Amino acid sequence: MICQNLFLKRYNFANEDDVIRYISETDADMVKYDGYTSYFYMFDNICVVLDDDSYIFDTLEEFFNGNMVQLASTWKTWDFISTGVAYRGGQGYNYSI
Repeated sequence: MICQNLFLKRYNFANEDDVIRYISETDADMVKYDGYTSYFYMFDNICVVLDDDSYIFDTLEEFFNGNMVQLASTWKTWDFISTGVAYRGGQGYNYSI
């Protein structure tokens, strides 16, 4: 709880609902596992995920550890893959599977 409160204070959120609202209203990054899509947002080096599915977390861990292949950045590619990450990294989307 202390870490959560420090995170909320650092980024000027009143509560967890504010974080969810912020991510929902922004152009959040996406993670997909077996066709199911969820959203995440990077706050500096803190990854906040709008899901509690362990497969989603595992997929993000594989991505950030560099264990996924990068593909062409098109929505057609994103629609085709069943598991991957659409991550802007500040410069458009990169799709990885």
